[in-house]
Amino acid sequence: MKTGPNKPQYGKRLNQTLIDLANDNMLVQMQHIPTRGENILDLVFTNIPDQLRKVETVPGISDHDAVIVQLDTTVKYIRRKPRKVYLYKKGDMDGLRDEMESYKESLLQSNPMERDVETNWTSFKDELFSLMDKHIPQKQLSSWMNNTIKREIRKKKRLWKKAKRNNTEKNWDEFKEMRKKVKSSMKKAYEDYVGNILEDTMQDSHKKFWQFINNQKKDSTGIPPLKTDRGLATDSAAKAEALNKQYQSVYTQEDTSSFPDMGPSPYTAMPDINFTTNGIEKLLSKLNPRKACGPDLVPIRILKETAEQIAPILQVIFTQSYNTGSFPVDWHGFRQGHSTESQLIVTLEEIARSLDSNTQTDVLILDFSKAFDTVAHQRLIKKIDYYGIRDKTNGWIKTWLTNRTQRVVVEDDCLLFRTIKTPADANQLQEDLNSLDDWSHQWQMRFNAKKCYTMRIHRKKKPITHQYIMGKEELSAVSSQAYLGVEIHEQLSWKPHIEAVASKAGKTLGFIRRNLGKYSSIIKTQAYTSLVRSQLEYASVVWDPHKQNQIDQLEMIQRRAVRFICGNYSREASVTAMRQDLGIPTLEERCRQARLTMFYKVVNQQIAIPIPNYIQTRTRSPRSSQHQRFMRLGSNSNSDTYKHSFFTRTVREWDALPQAIIELPTIEQFKGAISRE
Repeated sequence: MKTGPNKPQYGKRLNQTLIDLANDNMLVQMQHIPTRGENILDLVFTNIPDQLRKVETVPGISDHDAVIVQLDTTVKYIRRKPRKVYLYKKGDMDGLRDEMESYKESLLQSNPMERDVETNWTSFKDELFSLMDKHIPQKQLSSWMNNTIKREIRKKKRLWKKAKRNNTEKNWDEFKEMRKKVKSSMKKAYEDYVGNILEDTMQDSHKKFWQFINNQKKDSTGIPPLKTDRGLATDSAAKAEALNKQYQSVYTQEDTSSFPDMGPSPYTAMPDINFTTNGIEKLLSKLNPRKACGPDLVPIRILKETAEQIAPILQVIFTQSYNTGSFPVDWHGFRQGHSTESQLIVTLEEIARSLDSNTQTDVLILDFSKAFDTVAHQRLIKKIDYYGIRDKTNGWIKTWLTNRTQRVVVEDDCLLFRTIKTPADANQLQEDLNSLDDWSHQWQMRFNAKKCYTMRIHRKKKPITHQYIMGKEELSAVSSQAYLGVEIHEQLSWKPHIEAVASKAGKTLGFIRRNLGKYSSIIKTQAYTSLVRSQLEYASVVWDPHKQNQIDQLEMIQRRAVRFICGNYSREASVTAMRQDLGIPTLEERCRQARLTMFYKVVNQQIAIPIPNYIQTRTRSPRSSQHQRFMRLGSNSNSDTYKHSFFTRTVREWDALPQAIIELPTIEQFKGAISRE
């Protein structure tokens, strides 16, 4: 741990031990002020960082300054209503499907087009929930503090008062016995409550488990006091008023008096969308039942189980919505075939290729203002009309954009980059930035210039420098910056990202160890794979490490998790044997499988990632039945960065697979085959 401008006094191993202890116990170091000269020698660790109001130093009685901490100890308690949980394994799915079939026939014969979309959708959803309640058993999960325990606590208080009043040995023994009983009852009730949550999570989705995890965190719950022009807003009404005022201030007030002139459109109108029962049923049947439900609260598992029965109903509702340009309140959508991984692969492939050829690339990391609706709707409607989205489809989109509830823009980053060989290239990138800034004003989108950065990706001793400006704001230069959840470095080194990932995953593992230590290995494994391994593998197809020390850094997190799951911390015990007994593959192998799976999607056009021009299909003899093999054209890689990038690395592994595997027709079969290889 480096605490000053000089190298740390202690060795790396001791420093790492301190960091691991902090991560295992979910501790955050909050003291960043030097306490002796220029060195930070006195630290403050806490697992309740939100409750530390102030950390400061004052002159001490020794050669160290004293550290003073102001802590908010206000108790915040939120009473939660009991939750209904469906027990799908005990449900009568055949009965549910039969009654949904009858409802389908009744609905289709009742002239649904004479009713509005909202009525039809609400009727369908109410019927579906009613049949779920009828055919699927439920249980209520309330707080683990049940009425029996509350009665025992009240009795314990009475016995304490009696013992204190009479001060006899018999009364004190009765009180101590009751105190012991209350403690045992509370412990058992809590463990049963958590066990139910985890059991339901394993059957359905991770949503309930995440709720449990968030409730265990020591951070303050709810919205903290908000600073306003009239002082601090502390009560609920004042907070709501302050937030609403902020939302209104950042909401785009579109200027409808004039619109950008794009000229006559050269595009023909796209044909109307046709919704078919077979197409809807096919999509429903492919849903992942482990995913969380959407705003309509309809469980994904039920949509999949009843796909054949509800597809005709949804065909009517979808068609009616499209024809009338109206939406039910709780519909939403997403863009298929695109993801953060696809964006990162395409972007970093081009930048890494330039770095490999010793060409400088200047990258501008731009941040849209975090408004609660920055899209100027009327301008967007005009633009999609220009590109041929007209008539019913245009009206459908227009309806979706209007009368929506407020929502936060989460992924609001974008990149603007250009290879820089001469100062003229940097000037051209500045002109591109100027054009983008003009566009943002013209179309009433907003960039937050103070959160926009520049990065030069290169290996040159004397790179071409240029001060990029957005409006009147000079953009700050950085050597590393997060983009779509991945830390990008100026030399495309993955060391900063892997260190950040390992640190975050280690903290989560420490949290799980403190809260789930008494539960079964099955529950511990589920918690690890859901909460820790998911962090270690996010977008790993892009940054999958090839250096052994970085591989070991990630594997060490999993090795600690395996010991925790098995409850075996003996130095003589083999972690590898324990891992194999649990059926947990190494992270290195899982990352390889993830890259091959992504390449399968690319080859079969299941994701919007083009194969680079320098990778072409191998030419084989006419008698050879092999296909979908690839070769890289051109010279070998000049750097490990590009040699181990997604395409150049994965193509080699793809060509090493047996022909029978790469020809498998579904991605599920492919994933199963490479996991067994």
